[in-house]
Amino acid sequence: MNNNESNALRNAFAVGDNFLNTLPEKMLINIIANLSDDSIFVLDVHTSLIQYYGNYFNTELGSNKRSIPLGYEAKEGLVHEDDTELYLKLIRNMQKGRYEELDIRYLIPNGTYEYYTSSYQPIYDKNGDLNFVIGKTININKEKMSSDEFRLDLLTGCFNKVSAEQMIASKLTEKKELKHALFILDIDNFKVINDSFGHLFGDDVLKEVAKDLKKLFRSNDVIARIGGDEFVIFLENVPNVDLLVARSTKIIDALNKHYSNGDNVYEISASIGVAQYPEAGTTYRQILKSANDALSLAKNNGKKRFVFSTDPIAHTKVMSPLRFETNDIIAGLYFDHDLISSVFNILYETGCELSSINSALRLIAQKYNADRCYILETFDEGETYHATYEWCRKNVVRKLSSHSHVDVSVLEDLFLASHNGMIYSKDFYATFRNYGDFEKSTYQGTHSFLHSQIKKETYVKFILGIDDCSLPRVWTAKEVNTLQYMSKIISLMIESSTLVSELNHLNYYDPLTHVKNRNSYRDTMQDINKFDITSLGVVYIDIKGLSSINYARGTTFGDEILVRVANLLETIFGNNVYRVGGDEFVVIVQNVSEDVFENKVQLLDGKGREEKDYKLSIGYTWNRHIETHDEQINSLSHNKYSLILTKGLESEIAEGKFVVFLQPQIDMQTDDVTSAEALIRRKYADGRIQPPIMFIPFYEKEGIISRIDLFVLDTVCKAINEWKEIRPDKEYKVSVNCSRSTITEDDIVDRFAQVCQKNGVSPSLIVIEITETINSTNNLRLSEIISNFIEAGFLVSLDDFGSGYSNLSTFVKSRFDELKIDMQLTNNLHRDEKSKVLTEVALNLCERLDGLTSVAEGIETKEQYDILKQMNCVKGQGYYFDKPMPINEFTDKYVRLS
Repeated sequence: MNNNESNALRNAFAVGDNFLNTLPEKMLINIIANLSDDSIFVLDVHTSLIQYYGNYFNTELGSNKRSIPLGYEAKEGLVHEDDTELYLKLIRNMQKGRYEELDIRYLIPNGTYEYYTSSYQPIYDKNGDLNFVIGKTININKEKMSSDEFRLDLLTGCFNKVSAEQMIASKLTEKKELKHALFILDIDNFKVINDSFGHLFGDDVLKEVAKDLKKLFRSNDVIARIGGDEFVIFLENVPNVDLLVARSTKIIDALNKHYSNGDNVYEISASIGVAQYPEAGTTYRQILKSANDALSLAKNNGKKRFVFSTDPIAHTKVMSPLRFETNDIIAGLYFDHDLISSVFNILYETGCELSSINSALRLIAQKYNADRCYILETFDEGETYHATYEWCRKNVVRKLSSHSHVDVSVLEDLFLASHNGMIYSKDFYATFRNYGDFEKSTYQGTHSFLHSQIKKETYVKFILGIDDCSLPRVWTAKEVNTLQYMSKIISLMIESSTLVSELNHLNYYDPLTHVKNRNSYRDTMQDINKFDITSLGVVYIDIKGLSSINYARGTTFGDEILVRVANLLETIFGNNVYRVGGDEFVVIVQNVSEDVFENKVQLLDGKGREEKDYKLSIGYTWNRHIETHDEQINSLSHNKYSLILTKGLESEIAEGKFVVFLQPQIDMQTDDVTSAEALIRRKYADGRIQPPIMFIPFYEKEGIISRIDLFVLDTVCKAINEWKEIRPDKEYKVSVNCSRSTITEDDIVDRFAQVCQKNGVSPSLIVIEITETINSTNNLRLSEIISNFIEAGFLVSLDDFGSGYSNLSTFVKSRFDELKIDMQLTNNLHRDEKSKVLTEVALNLCERLDGLTSVAEGIETKEQYDILKQMNCVKGQGYYFDKPMPINEFTDKYVRLS
């Protein structure tokens, strides 16, 4: 505003105190015209009303002026939370006639924040008293955004927190039709690095982290440092979740580093939370919150991992730092810090036990000098409310004992809270004098009450209340605010404690049938000898052909069958039923006579025969005078359970539910396909393919994986015979995996040889892959098994060489025909000198040992291929060449057309 305008305004105010009535309309129009790109305001200091003219933060007001209370923008969330203090300072300055330019972020209509500054002039009357402040708000966002000092984090060169938020919010607005993703990552153990090596070294680590992140992402991705060791990465146009998984894995691999100060070695790693747009939210703040919640889960579950906000566990509430909002921004935070801190500590240190909640309620009531403090909760979405926790002074009637629940239809007015969830009455009987005796009995002599309500969706979920039963009472603002904040703490901690209890229940009970699960069964087995048992009966039940039922009538009907069987078992045997597998149940009956036990089994058998929808296989045993119950049950259960599992697995193999894929292996010098690796997959009726990691560990654990290994070998042999007919001039070798449990079976070499003999395939075309983790079995036994395979004519490969389980003694003591370099070494060749050296040593070793073929797996880039080729690696395998594929595709592509 220039001097002429200021003088004119001063002269106008000299006429009288009412500026708006005195100011010539023409002058006001001229001011608006001259400053049309900005927002003009007039603050009445006496009424604390501020009137805006023209453009109100990118919202056109036209010819109408907008009059709002001072502080409105902050109270309604129109000011960025980080700039609230600056905003309050601006208000105080204007009220006192002080001038200071402050840059503040305001919310604009597209949901983002932009920077504005205010230029204003205090207006005094003829007595020198401040009456008005007139000025304008100026949008300075472009200037701010164009400054590197503003946009970049000076240490790492990444974008900073402010510029990242604006850039990402802008991208979400401009490209709302696409799918995007946000990573938030935290450097694990970074404080230890700072404490051990100093902050300058810590700064270098952050620079290195930023450098690594920039290598992993595209130039149009936003990488920002938003806190000490926290980074945010925004990816535009993400085609699928697989890309996010791959990127998360690469981040964790790249940021897993070790530092030594001579005495100790310290490790850093990354924990990552991932949120997707629009699933996790449609604004930057919503997506960031979802990603941050997922990050908390990642850190709470062991760090060095990533969690998606779409994971089921990420949608549950867990304890996290609380952020409070004030009722009155201008008044500031006005609550009892000591009381809130004491209540939080009581609940946090005891895990929300009943006694600790009652202690917290007692503390609140005593601090408020109240007669009763209680918690009301609803379990039917707001129809009724139950007093779940309560503390009362002596001689005060308890809600919990005299009237356990409140019907909303009776006291509906109590559940129509204000916008901040607070309801209070200084005189209950005066406020609700029209209610009858029944309604009043609910509040048992209450004169005054104060409620803080927590809403969930459309209903009130939780109420923290205090009553004064002696006198009518006016509740102070401090008491109201404090109770509101404590209700947030207590409700969140109770919900968190309930969640933990539910998770513990799920850990020991089957969520479908509600009988005990396999974990509970194992615990029972471990503690069986602690019980006073005179006799023990065990029943094993298998639902015949459940997989066929699922296929023919759907899994919903199959689930219904499982529930019906579980209910039948509980009806006959009581709370002694365990679901130990997909369609298998175990019943353990203690201290009953053999006649009683067999009658129950016969009753079960009879009921089962009556069923038309399913049939049962039943096995049982009863014993008396057992010295070691656990050995008996474990032996019986393992034999029966393994028999059921083996039967089921063999049935699934016969039904074609497992398929073999082949991944080609390339001669690194000629680029010719000379061999392949066989990989097992499970195939569902709808065509979905399940990777081996989802089922191999289970079958290995149960000791029946050899059925799959032999099936793979038999399938491979049939394929080799087909290839002989197509290309009689060329031989193809195929590697098959031999799991740790298969290789320890006594006759496994003979069984492998019999499969080859049955198919007329020479064992010299079969490479038995043995993983290095098998060395934990027994080195001497392993060497003997390997020698037996070689004597039978098979080739033997040492798989995963260089992985975390490497043991040179396995390599030295046993003879191998092939050495497979682990994919972890391959993946790090181009960025980790240590991996490169280890790989080179392994390949040199193969060259020097006559007859030992080297194979590198996991080759994904040309750079990796070129390095390995230069190191004279013999064969390569990986997605750079081709992905695993069904046998018929491999035959067409690499046998018929080669």
